[in-house]
Formats: sequence, C-alpha cells, structure tokens
Amino acid sequence: MEAAIFVGTQKLLQLAKAGPDIISYTVWSFAMEFEARPEIRDVLRISTLEFFDFLKGDENPNGLWAWLSQNDMEVQQQLKLFETNDQRRWWKFAYGSTKFNQWVSEPDHENAEGRKSPRLDYLVLDGLNEKGAPLGVVNIPTDWFEMFKKSLDTAFNNFKKQVLESFKAGSFSRGAYNEFGEFIQETWYNTIQYSKRKTYRGEGTLEYLVWDSVDDLIEHLQVLPKGEWQEEYWKKHSQRYYKGIWSDKSATAEKMVFREIINNSNIQSIETWNGWGGQPKKYWKTIYMSPQPFAEKVFEVSVNSKTDELVQEIWNQALKKYSKCIWSDSTGAPDKAIYQKIITDDTMTIEYWNKGFTKYIKETYSGSSEREDKLRWKFVLNTDDEVIQEVWDKHKKYGKTIINKAGKVIHVEGEIPPKSLPDWWPNMNAINWNNIQI
Repeated sequence: MEAAIFVGTQKLLQLAKAGPDIISYTVWSFAMEFEARPEIRDVLRISTLEFFDFLKGDENPNGLWAWLSQNDMEVQQQLKLFETNDQRRWWKFAYGSTKFNQWVSEPDHENAEGRKSPRLDYLVLDGLNEKGAPLGVVNIPTDWFEMFKKSLDTAFNNFKKQVLESFKAGSFSRGAYNEFGEFIQETWYNTIQYSKRKTYRGEGTLEYLVWDSVDDLIEHLQVLPKGEWQEEYWKKHSQRYYKGIWSDKSATAEKMVFREIINNSNIQSIETWNGWGGQPKKYWKTIYMSPQPFAEKVFEVSVNSKTDELVQEIWNQALKKYSKCIWSDSTGAPDKAIYQKIITDDTMTIEYWNKGFTKYIKETYSGSSEREDKLRWKFVLNTDDEVIQEVWDKHKKYGKTIINKAGKVIHVEGEIPPKSLPDWWPNMNAINWNNIQI
C-alpha cells in the first residue's frame, strides 16, 4: 500500500502540473522512505526513473530527483554548472519556484538588481552526491517481485478508486510540509478547479491560490511582507479584476487601506485610505476610462489628512468638461461647500462660500482660463448682505451695480451696469445665506 501511495503521488504531480517548488520538496518524502525501506527503493526504481524523464521533458531536470533516480551524469553536470560560474550569478535558489532550465537562463535576460542568494542549492546537491543515492535490496527473487507487482497494482487501483470517490463528493486534498516548516495543502475539485493553501504553525493562512479549468489564476490571497492582508480576484461577478489590501488579516471594513476594481466595461477605480502607499490623503479615489498607463481620468475625490477638506473632481460629465468642488469637511454636506468650479465648452464659472469678508462670490469667465482679461461677470454677497455685481464685455466695457439687503439699487457706474439681481437669485428675505445653491 505504501508503494502504491508513492506511485500515485508521482502520477498526481504529473497530472496536476505541480509547481517546481512542490516537485522539489516532495523528493524528501521519497528519499526518507528509500533510506528506511530499501525494498521500496527497488520497487519504485522504474517509476522514479520515468518521473525524472518526465521532468526533463518539462524543462525541469531537477537535480534532487536526478540524484534520487541515480542519474549520476545529470548530477555531475549540474554540480559543474555551479562550480564554473560565479556564486552570485543567480539570485534565486535552484530547485525553487522556477523550472531549472528557466532558472539557468534568467541571468541572460534579467539583472540581479542587488539581490543575492547563498548557494545552499549547490551545497545540498554536493552533499547528496557525496553520500550517494539510497541503496535497494539486491538479488530480490523474481517470483517475489512479480507477486509484489500484482499486490502493487491492486493497491494502486484501490488508491485511484479512493481519489475518484473523493472527486464525486466534491474534491480531493493532500498536504505536506515543505523545507520551511510550512504546511502546503492542495485540493482538486470536481469543477476542474485546483487550489493551494499555505499555513504555518497556528498563524492561519499565509497564502491561498485558486486556478480554473484552463489553468488561469482566479483567486489569490496572501499575507504581504509588512503583515498586510491582500485579496485578488479575477473574472468574479461583474468585475474583471478586484484587489483589496487591509492593514491586518482581520480584513474588516475599517482596516481597508487600498482597493482597485476593473469592471467588465474596463473602467478602473483606485482607492486608498490613511496615506497608504505614500498617498498624502486621508482618503483618495480616482476612476479611469481604462486600466492602461496614462489613461483618461473621469472622477477623483480625496480627503485632506490635515484639514479634513473633501475635494471632488469630475471630467466630461453631461455638458460639463470639468467640475471641481471643495467642502470644509469630509461630510460633503451642501452647507459645507466652500468652492466650486465648472468648465463647459465656452465658459468657466467659479464660486466661493465664506471667503474673506464675503458670504458668497460667483465669477464667470469666457473660455477655460482664469485670467483677469477673460472675466465677464462677477457677483459678490458681502457679510452685511450687500450685493455687488460687475460686468465686462469683450470690448472691455465695464459696469457695476450695488444692491442693498432690501433689494434697492444704491450705486451704479460704468457703461453696461446690471440694474437688478440675476434671475437665478432667490428672494432676498427668504434666502438661507449659509446654504446658497445655484
């Protein structure tokens, strides 16, 4: 039965297209069994040779498996590769998360950029080579071997049956510890999905990945280097991509520090909280027309960390080419508005609330420039409820009218002065001066 499990493991590693790191740490289970049970070493000799041939065909002639399958020529070639190159040539470990042939060629098209790796991979392979591969039992009687092969076939068929029954129930899982003491659990689902979960000594999940039936990554959860918790999803609900980062693994709403969403229309939104990622804002959100670099912005809102002011900007909405609003706090309530700018195809309007000694100011410019020679109309409500209106035309003609709180014109000057309040201005006696809405 033990031999059947080991053969089954080799077959599953092939069928599941296991990663190079899984291939590497699995070898130690085989090595320990071969050392402790020489007869198992003999029984599994052929399957081990075939498994290494599979690895070579998959661009991953793993040196540890070469040693276990007694492929001395491959082991010597890899030792020579280490010994004839500078020890800092590779910044990753061989036999890690990269296939061996890819690992060999990486320095030819990538730079180390200061990264270094001690050659523990060479020391391990050299030590194993010096020790020699586990030895089997010699002169096993042929009749006993044939009998054991039949027993092995029966055991493996039973093992395969157990796997199929697990699939019918929904999934099949297996787990093992890697060289870092992390527990790796792999699960195959009857939906043709595959997942891998990494845990470590009571710390819970460190990383969790899910692939779909066409081998595309659709879910990735992990602990980041600074202890933050990150979740990524692809092709989920109405979102093409989702990424969330929280300050810790609790992943509660108040702990969220970053969020990115790309919907099925390819519109991207990015949000940050509490200055995450160097963004100097208490809150910041931007929406882009696409997730490409330098894409066109359509919306941006932020909250200042020091003043708590809320700023909102919108591009190309309805008849407005651009609008910007600022509120004195993050509530965005109408009576907290202190600034608004609106740009259309041919004019720009700017409004201020409670600026200096005024309750309200509204200015209109021709075009989109805030130049003095482009100012065409200005409306000011002073703190004593006196209204001042000024007008300029394109020929630089000017007019000014002052109206008191009772609505009476008390001053007129210039060639084209406005004589009364504008149509949009509410009744003077009914107005709430702290909540001016146009």
